[in-house]
Amino acid sequence: MVGPHDIGGQNFGPINFNPKKKTSLDKRIDVLQRLVGWGGSKIYRVDELRFKIESLSNENYKKLGYYDRWLFAIYNLLIDKDVLSEKEIEEKLKSLKNGDK
Repeated sequence: MVGPHDIGGQNFGPINFNPKKKTSLDKRIDVLQRLVGWGGSKIYRVDELRFKIESLSNENYKKLGYYDRWLFAIYNLLIDKDVLSEKEIEEKLKSLKNGDK
């Protein structure tokens, strides 16, 4: 099955080789991936991260940015591997929104 990530051979015009500037959030997601992925605590391998990203629906794949896809994958891998529960993540996000540490 061909997913939204498989765009080989399609004509999208010239390639822009100019590097995009990473946002503060992009940098944080990059560090998070390094800490929990194979380079850090080894909770998951890079192929598992890629599989989660490539399993996004066509709509979500196109809607999300590069690092947003990583965050989606990390979130789901942490839950799938019982590192954190969805409830724990939601509670932490809620407390951070309320200004708690």
